Amino acid sequence: MSKIVTQTIGHWWTPDGFVDAACQHDLVVRSFEPREVPESASLFLPAPVDLHVHGGGGHDCMSGDAAIRGMLRTHAQHGTGSMLATSVTAPFDEISRFVDSVVQVMRESDSESATLLG
Repeated sequence: MSKIVTQTIGHWWTPDGFVDAACQHDLVVRSFEPREVPESASLFLPAPVDLHVHGGGGHDCMSGDAAIRGMLRTHAQHGTGSMLATSVTAPFDEISRFVDSVVQVMRESDSESATLLG
């Protein structure tokens, strides 16, 4: 199945500051070409990374795969690009189930969700 490539034009934040460019992308950037853009073009900033997340949207990441997936979708809807799931203090068997769920969710990522980094 081929992916649809989209072109987005605007002012992009990069390590070198803002760059006016056209970005060709599907789920990933395919090309990034500096060019003149209207002053009124949109500003694009990288999605933030959250390094300490217990849940979101009514989902507790200690509650298994489905809860972690719900948390990731919720955070993506609010602009978070990636995150680390964070356990709470719990018995070792609950922590082990949490780690197993994190590994499973990382193996089966969802393009509509924030990326689970660990």
